[in-house]
Amino acid sequence: MHVRFQKLRNHTMDIAKSLMNFESVNKKMVRLKRKVEDLESKEADITMELEEAESSGLKKRRRVVDNWLGRVGNLRNEVQQREEKVRARGCVISNITELLQNDFDRLENEATELLQNGNFAEGLTVEADERGGVSLLTTDLVGQDFETNKNTICEWLRSDESLIVGVYGLGGVGKTTLLEHVNNQLLNPPGISVYWVTASQHCSNSVLRNRIADTVGLHLSKYGEEKKKAAQLARTLGGRRGTVLILDDVWDCFHADELGFPIGLNGFKLILLTRSLELCRKMNCQYTIKVESLSDKEAWELFLEKLRLETSLPPQIEAIADKD
Repeated sequence: MHVRFQKLRNHTMDIAKSLMNFESVNKKMVRLKRKVEDLESKEADITMELEEAESSGLKKRRRVVDNWLGRVGNLRNEVQQREEKVRARGCVISNITELLQNDFDRLENEATELLQNGNFAEGLTVEADERGGVSLLTTDLVGQDFETNKNTICEWLRSDESLIVGVYGLGGVGKTTLLEHVNNQLLNPPGISVYWVTASQHCSNSVLRNRIADTVGLHLSKYGEEKKKAAQLARTLGGRRGTVLILDDVWDCFHADELGFPIGLNGFKLILLTRSLELCRKMNCQYTIKVESLSDKEAWELFLEKLRLETSLPPQIEAIADKD
């Protein structure tokens, strides 16, 4: 009888101990969840600020901030796992609750440390020093005028002033080829951001703005109104000094401010490739260059170069070419 009583007494004490441990675990879990809530609020504020700063393409998050966000995510997952374990185990096994108490102590200390380290006195971001632009595949320029035009345009674009440059001429005379060489020359050596976008005929302001935004890595869908989208694009294009935007195949006039071109800001430069001198005038281009067809001699030299003959053409072939 005494032995049975002793066993019952021990069992009762074990249950009491488990209840006490479980109550302690619950208290620690509640305290930890409060800290995690504070941490998640700080995480949300930091994430919102980062999204706003990075949306322009001018800023990038500091690595220490990225590491901090990763640690917050890992802590949140671990807390959720421990909470599920408490609910599943209950208070039946005392040694489990003791282990959980140690876990909650550790997690609470980590949450406290993350809260303290989440102030980032040096700021969340740094300047994104990467310059935009891609070197394009080109064909050789033919003719003295092409080389002169290329150097002239590059000289204009390397100036500190904001400019609108019009390059016009008939279709097929080499406007695009000329500007492909200009694009590559501006990117070498690095230092200027150059973006190339094709407008095309009957291209609306909205479509053109989205094409430009995609090229510079800007997501405009979240900005809603057209004016807000234009303002954000202007902020991005005007954020780096001397940014050059090349618009190829322009057929229609547009209002620069409606699209989001920061004309007059921070040395921003716009190049229009079009068939129409009148369009260049309506767009208030400060400089214009007409791209002419090759002379007969230059065209003949290009023709021979493309043939890549090891010997001269027969006289009768040259005679036919001279007649044309």
